[in-house]
Amino acid sequence: MLIPEVDAAQEDPAEVLDTSFGGCALLVSAQVAARFPDGAHTHVRFTRSREGDSQLMAVEVVRRAPNPEGVLLGTRFIQPETFATRLATPWWRYFNRRGTLRIPCAQGQVTVRLVGGGSSLETSLANLAVDGFGVGVSQSDRARLLPGAEVRAALSFQGGSKPLRFISRVVHVSPQARRFLVGCAFEGEKTPEFPALQDRVSRWIGAWQRAQIARKDE
Repeated sequence: MLIPEVDAAQEDPAEVLDTSFGGCALLVSAQVAARFPDGAHTHVRFTRSREGDSQLMAVEVVRRAPNPEGVLLGTRFIQPETFATRLATPWWRYFNRRGTLRIPCAQGQVTVRLVGGGSSLETSLANLAVDGFGVGVSQSDRARLLPGAEVRAALSFQGGSKPLRFISRVVHVSPQARRFLVGCAFEGEKTPEFPALQDRVSRWIGAWQRAQIARKDE
């Protein structure tokens, strides 16, 4: 799990909702947010509590937005190229989330059942890629799907046969209008059925791309 501290001197707690090589989105209390107006410079320490290591990054606050649980701070990394070059390999997966094509999924096209944290959730996917997927969840469900959490999952394609079971890891949680988009990555090394899963996902994406090309040619 990523647990940032906004301003290392103060060690104010914050929650990571989204990350990329350009910056991050943090959820903080109103009291903490009051100290960081737009344009403020500070540091964010990303800590993986289970592994016991951390990464410190200088950031600039570029936007603020109210949230049911506090205030959302959007930040940009002040020197992202420096950050990327010194980033240890295990950390890349937290920031390099968009290396593959993500395909939007219509309601009911692909469904997933997530099991973790003592509860389960079954819903349609919002998007799908060869390395992971995104799913929209409510605020209550989002509380059980924190970045870094490992969940068991089963993916079902409309008109397909048996569900494909696998292990996934929550990579980011992004606030939307009334819901949260949870991005998950496939954990191939922990999934015996991963080759079959990747093959099925690749074929589904290929079919989607061919359909898009056919529409353009009409």
